[in-house]
Amino acid sequence: MATKPTPGNEQNAWTLLVDAIARLPAAERAEAIRDLQLALGATDSGTAEQLLNLLGKGPAAARIPSGPAPPGYVLMLAALLGRAIERHPALELPESGLKALPTTLSRLPFASLRPLVGPALRVVIGRPTDADVHLLVQFLKEISMSATFFVDPSSIPLFQDPNTRDTLVKALTDKVTSELQVTFGVSAAQADVKTVPSAAAVLGMVLLDGEADANSGSLRTALQRAWLESIGEMPAVGAPNATVPLSEVYKFIADTLPKFKGGSTSISHQEFAFVARSIIGNGASIKFGHPDLESSIRIALDQYVQSRATGDSLSLPPGTLPGGTQNAGGDADLNSDNIRVIGLVYPLALLEKALPLRVADRVAELFMNGLLPFGQGAAGKAIDDYYWESEDRLNEAQRRSQYARMIGMPGGEVSKEVAPNKNFEQLFLRFISAVSEFTRQREVDRMFTTRTSILATTDEQVRKCAFEVAQNASLYAWGGSFHVAARINRHLQRAIEILNQPPVLRVYAASNHWQVIERVAQQDFGGAPNWAKYSTMAQAASRIFDVLARNTPALSASATGVPFLFDPALAGSVSSGFAITTTSTRPPSGLSPADTNQILTSVQLWLAVNGVRDDQVKQYAQPVEMNTVPSIPTLPGTSTSGDTSGMDVLNKLKQLTASGTPNPDQVQQLLSSLH
Repeated sequence: MATKPTPGNEQNAWTLLVDAIARLPAAERAEAIRDLQLALGATDSGTAEQLLNLLGKGPAAARIPSGPAPPGYVLMLAALLGRAIERHPALELPESGLKALPTTLSRLPFASLRPLVGPALRVVIGRPTDADVHLLVQFLKEISMSATFFVDPSSIPLFQDPNTRDTLVKALTDKVTSELQVTFGVSAAQADVKTVPSAAAVLGMVLLDGEADANSGSLRTALQRAWLESIGEMPAVGAPNATVPLSEVYKFIADTLPKFKGGSTSISHQEFAFVARSIIGNGASIKFGHPDLESSIRIALDQYVQSRATGDSLSLPPGTLPGGTQNAGGDADLNSDNIRVIGLVYPLALLEKALPLRVADRVAELFMNGLLPFGQGAAGKAIDDYYWESEDRLNEAQRRSQYARMIGMPGGEVSKEVAPNKNFEQLFLRFISAVSEFTRQREVDRMFTTRTSILATTDEQVRKCAFEVAQNASLYAWGGSFHVAARINRHLQRAIEILNQPPVLRVYAASNHWQVIERVAQQDFGGAPNWAKYSTMAQAASRIFDVLARNTPALSASATGVPFLFDPALAGSVSSGFAITTTSTRPPSGLSPADTNQILTSVQLWLAVNGVRDDQVKQYAQPVEMNTVPSIPTLPGTSTSGDTSGMDVLNKLKQLTASGTPNPDQVQQLLSSLH
């Protein structure tokens, strides 16, 4: 039995440790001690005593707690295993696994870690047995096959922009991890959504329930529902009413899924949560431990692959840029996803006027009629596929109907159950004009050393107009609007690909699809469209709505005293009736400098290509009263559903008839107000 090391005698504790794992001559023992101290980064006797206790040969071995290992022991074992992997060629672990080794060890039961201590120590001093190496190889293989979880951004509109995707995903995972620890009392080791199955399931359920914005006011509610769902139990095979905690179910699913994914241990949060919900929901039929449980996991995975969202993007195709170039690179009334939908539909409607879809259809028609001098090859196959896929696309009348419903664009017929969004264009023009007036006022103020409150007032007018546009977009993009927008966007992308086929470019002596559009439109549609104007407007509008969708809290934060748009001079000033201070806890503006610049430049581009006069800008920049707007659409048959213009006309007609017979001009004027 080992004796307790004498206090202050550091070498005595290390000698006892080496003697406990191997019998070595005095000279080799000293070298072994140095190897251990180097691997652990410690020379004190306390470290050696802790390792003796782990081996069960120290004086405090009986007091080692059960359950998870204390952090100090975890760090020591991680250091030993890391050094052992360096020293022995049979021991391997990926770099990512090495970095995550302390976290991985902290999740394992202490009882499963203690048998690793002796073998790891012997490998470090260069005296391992075959059994030691075999045990460590098996252990490292098991932990290297542990599942890791990631957010699949392909089906989430918020994560479609590659420039902001990583930042937004990190913000969400950090938020969920923090909430699990702070709100629900989960330890840091168990709250890791990237490696812990139960935590990954919570995040996956939140994503499946439609919450992806870390700043959303409804995220906490969704997180609470997911957490409560994750702490239940599942029926198990065995005694009557036997159950197992869902944490065990999640771990089993995480260990099983790689078998059906070609050995890949990388699992998306969404597919993991989908499969887990399916297995747990069917627990009454196939209990935990049932021989068919793995088959159920495979079936659930197949169902996820079949039913998952298609990953349609709400970004305009790169080919819609002017000149055919490509890019190189929680308010309750405001819904960011709906704003993004309108932020795609409006540019698509503008690009409709540039005729890329009509021209692509015409090129396909000419090709199928044998009038284009090419046939076999990639271009011919692409046009043939495009032609026969027409049944899955919206025709021009259907597209115009959707444009009329969502943004009030003239020329489309909508269902009698709904009214077209007549206010969109006026609200958008007011926003454009308010931003332009802000820019003009800022330039005027820079001419004076004493700043006034006019710029602050203009800034609030911009916020109000931005809120109204976002509120309108939020209301008119529910239901199938996302899928309609994505479908038209796919159509546009396919059309641009058709027009950029080399044989098509050669036939029309063009260098890009815009030139093809010019030539076909002149020949078949009576004139070339102003594609430079419409493509510029589309890109500017897309960038504007992108900023609005990312900053919904700032749109409704009028009572905070924080400016909406960023202005260096305004952020540091205190003006009459409008004081602004900048501190570490208070931002200088609602929008960042980059977002403010994106808004200002996009508005100037939009105004420039439209040739809007100053008097028109001033007219639309005049303040108007904010109207009451519902946050969700009303259903048919309710008193507030549909178009209210018919009731207004009827009331006015009653007033006219009460004072006598109305003349034909009055009746005609009333009828013209109906859509």
